[in-house]
Amino acid sequence: HRAGPHQVVHDLAAGLHALGTMTVALTAIRMTTTSEHPSPDVAAAMAEEGVRNPDEHFSRMVEEFREQPERGTAEVQTADHGGADFY
Repeated sequence: HRAGPHQVVHDLAAGLHALGTMTVALTAIRMTTTSEHPSPDVAAAMAEEGVRNPDEHFSRMVEEFREQPERGTAEVQTADHGGADFY
């Protein structure tokens, strides 16, 4: 039993739709996982030092830095506003 021309067109359209959906999903994942990019000079220096993917490595470094608690935020001094304390 051979597939008719309509079935072939339908199967081709379904395949193209699936390919397009996967492309969009993978692009979205890649764009959201690599959030920071080094300058071309920094990327070249990292590559020279053996870093395989400078963008991913740089993003990990930035993320590690962001996760560190900020120092000194509890020691913020407020200005004297007529004896009232503003925090």
